[in-house]
Amino acid sequence: MAGMNTVHLPDFEVCLAECGTAVNALELSSLHGLICGLICAKPELELSELVEVLEKIGIVDMLESSMSSQLGILLEVSKNQLLDDQCEFEIWLPDDETKLSARTSCLGEWCSAVLVGLSEFASEYLANIDGEAREAIGDFTAIARVAEEPIEGSEADEEDFMQISEYCRVALLLFREALIRGSLRGPETDERLH
Repeated sequence: MAGMNTVHLPDFEVCLAECGTAVNALELSSLHGLICGLICAKPELELSELVEVLEKIGIVDMLESSMSSQLGILLEVSKNQLLDDQCEFEIWLPDDETKLSARTSCLGEWCSAVLVGLSEFASEYLANIDGEAREAIGDFTAIARVAEEPIEGSEADEEDFMQISEYCRVALLLFREALIRGSLRGPETDERLH
C-alpha cells in the first residue's frame, strides 16, 4: 500500500475494502486488539510468533486474505506506538463515518482480543496484576459485553464512545507498564499476594 510507514496504522477502510468478503470490520479490530495484547505481554514479539498464535486460535481466514500482507506492518506500527513514550498509540477502528453501533461493536471486539493476547504470553502475571491495571481488565471485559447492546447513535452516545475509546487506549498502556514491572520482578516474588 502506498504511503505506508511505521508511525501510523494502515487505513482501516482501505484494508477492509481490500479484504473483500474474506474479513469483516470486527475481525480487523479484533486482530489489532490481539496484536496489542501480545505486544504488552511480549514486547519483542516477532511476525512468525504472531502467525503461530493466529493459527493456534483458529484465525486462518486472516492469513489467507489480503490482510496477511499487512500483518508485518500492523505488528511493527503497533509495536512502535505501544512502546513509544509519546503516547501516540491509536486503536484500529472504522472511521467516524461508520455507524456508531458498528464502531462500538468493533471496540468491544478489540477489548476482548486484547485480553486474549495478554493471556497468551502473560497469564501468570495477569493473575497478579493489581491496582488500576486489574480494574482495567474488568472494564475491558465489561466493555466487550456492553458493546453487543444496541446503541441509538445520539450525540451523547458519540461522546460516551469517544471517552470509552480514550479510556481503552490509556488502559492498554497501563497493562504494558504493569507487565513490564511484573516481568522484571518475576512471578516468584508475587507470593505475598496469596
